[in-house]
Amino acid sequence: MVRNVAEDLGFSYAKRICPSKVKLLRPFYGIGSVELKLARTKMLEKDYEGAIEMWDAQFGSTFSKKVKKRTTFNLAVGYEAKADYRNAIYWAKLSLRYGNKKADGYIHQLEKRVEEETRLKKQLEVKK
Repeated sequence: MVRNVAEDLGFSYAKRICPSKVKLLRPFYGIGSVELKLARTKMLEKDYEGAIEMWDAQFGSTFSKKVKKRTTFNLAVGYEAKADYRNAIYWAKLSLRYGNKKADGYIHQLEKRVEEETRLKKQLEVKK
């Protein structure tokens, strides 16, 4: 019995401190214009670069604040999917400036993710 408890404690501790993959779900705008729908399809197919190109083109070609708010948020999600957190934070902050309230919490999640990635890299560094 003691052995089982010790084994369980060791396993739970190792699970907490070891890096592991976590599946994250991120909402993004996929309805509205034809371009948003096409980019949504690209994201679902994991063609992140293709989706980013479409959103970037739409951002540059519109004067609509609503479309800019959505495309900037989507660009942040696309860059996060590519693990480019610097660009993800940039676009999320721009989305917030366009009035997207969802972007505020998302910025904090991204900044926390950057801190965790930095800490993980330090932990996994091989000392020479």
